[in-house]
Amino acid sequence: PSIRGVPPVPSDYISVKILMQDGVPAETTQKALAEVERARLETIDYLIEQKEPNPFRYVMKTMGAQPFSGGPRENADIATGSNRGEISVELIKSEDRTRSAPQISALWRERIGPLPGLKQLFFGDVAAGGSKTAIDLEIAGQDLKAMGVAADLVKKKLASYEGIFDVTDTYSGGKREMKIEINANGLALGLTQADLGRQIRQAYYGEEIQRIQKERDEVKVMLRYPLKDRKTLTALHDLRVRTSSGVEAPLSEVATITMGQGYPTIKRSDRSRIINVQTSANKDTAKVPLIERDLELNFLPSLREKFPNSRFTFVGEKKEQEESDSGLAQAGGICLFVIYALLAIPFRSYLQPFLIMSVIPFGLIGAVLGHFLFGLPLSQLSHFGLVALTGVVINDSLVLVHYVNQRAKETTLLEATRLAGMARFRAILLTSLTTFVGLLPILFERSLQAQFLKPMAIAIGFGVLFATFITLLMVPCLYLILEDLKKIGTAVLLKLGIITNAPIEA
Repeated sequence: PSIRGVPPVPSDYISVKILMQDGVPAETTQKALAEVERARLETIDYLIEQKEPNPFRYVMKTMGAQPFSGGPRENADIATGSNRGEISVELIKSEDRTRSAPQISALWRERIGPLPGLKQLFFGDVAAGGSKTAIDLEIAGQDLKAMGVAADLVKKKLASYEGIFDVTDTYSGGKREMKIEINANGLALGLTQADLGRQIRQAYYGEEIQRIQKERDEVKVMLRYPLKDRKTLTALHDLRVRTSSGVEAPLSEVATITMGQGYPTIKRSDRSRIINVQTSANKDTAKVPLIERDLELNFLPSLREKFPNSRFTFVGEKKEQEESDSGLAQAGGICLFVIYALLAIPFRSYLQPFLIMSVIPFGLIGAVLGHFLFGLPLSQLSHFGLVALTGVVINDSLVLVHYVNQRAKETTLLEATRLAGMARFRAILLTSLTTFVGLLPILFERSLQAQFLKPMAIAIGFGVLFATFITLLMVPCLYLILEDLKKIGTAVLLKLGIITNAPIEA
């Protein structure tokens, strides 16, 4: 199974967020909401045809805002606008339906037709864990136009992978605007770009010329063009611009006026402008780690050659996972060293702790097999279970080795290992089985709360179960092999004259 951060836990809510392009009228957003609602009704009809229950319990449609995010929340800072809309539904309990929230979302999304003017469509269907975006590629640089072209190429490539959908980027044009730049005639008259900006602002916004005190309030008196001269583009072209010498000239003579799009927002990171290309994915069909690896090896090198002034890096879930893995590796090394020290002191041996700890890798194998059987990815919660597993699986081998050490004082080593296997078989087997059986209710629980505990329970339960049989079979054999190696080593050292007497048994 693939390795992930905190695994996504399906929610009992689905929140469909619609974000249209800036400046889109409310009527267009309402039509998009109506199309999404039509797709939801089609999903109900399909499920009923499949003899499945209607999964939707309550529905709330919101125009002009997005107050939900996979479930109800309280937040005073809710963005509003005519280009925003949302449909939020509450599902029946997971025990009463046959499909999870992400599976229902996938059916719903398939039935949504084209949405003109759409900027982003997002389905929130997880209660916790996971990431809003499956793949998040950051493009950093200074030239937004070139970065926009690169973002389009990345989106086209991502759309070619199976299971990838909702491919969007954070680079989008804002509302239409007029760009006014001074030309050679204006420069010859002694004008500057600042002069143009100041005089156009005075004409349309106004210049404060006086303040009048009216009882306890101050009233600003603004001087500007009449309303009829501020409503048409023709009036802007005929705007009179005054030079420092008092000469007046039409704006169209001293400046170049072009129509274009502004930037609603410009995102920055480390003093560079950035554009994020983001996607959602069907985790059942899209192998996200393999897709990221293919992009890194086969696509991004050519893109870096084509856009040498831009940087392409994976962020989001992938970056967080790399940082988390580094921290877990360090913590795991410290834990193993502490376990070794705690075993070496009472056993008074440098080698026997390695013998006891030899079952840890097999416990990890059992945990991986358990995740494979349940179809769950290894995640951070699984790692927590693996850490707990390291301390649990060595208990059986600890008891076994201790018993062998005690009986070896009374009989031969071979007989001691045989007696240890017979004497401790029942205790080891019952301890492991009761641990595994005690975790079964969590493994088969379908409620929302149990989903957070499943990865840890699978890691501990299957790790203990698998390591038990390895302990009973392998640890006695390894004990005998270790003693044989010690005898061979002692004989070699005696023959070389390095030691004269047999060393104290380690």
